[in-house]
Amino acid sequence: MARSTECSLLFRILYNDVATEAQFSTDGARQFSTDVDAIVAVFRPYTPRPGSHFRELREACTLLLLDEESLAEVEDLLLDATEGKTSSVEEARAKLNALGVLNLSIEQAESVLAQRV
Repeated sequence: MARSTECSLLFRILYNDVATEAQFSTDGARQFSTDVDAIVAVFRPYTPRPGSHFRELREACTLLLLDEESLAEVEDLLLDATEGKTSSVEEARAKLNALGVLNLSIEQAESVLAQRV
């Protein structure tokens, strides 16, 4: 149980203080994703399914690793969605789901993508 608590605490720190606050270049995003994978691997012997504690963080990495074309497309959809265009909300959610981003809200996804430089 303690390991689960530690996973949750580490997730909150990495997501709230890094994924949504730090600026990421393409190389920086790639390194951050590698680091997240390594952290999940560290917890593997101590907690069943450690990746489940880091879902949102892994989804943030997915967004940070988008190529320029996909990034522009997703950002446009998210912008339209946050402006309240109903069909755009559905399109944005469908696009995020297609990318494997199932847990982050549209607002969270937009916050993560704002960190790309």
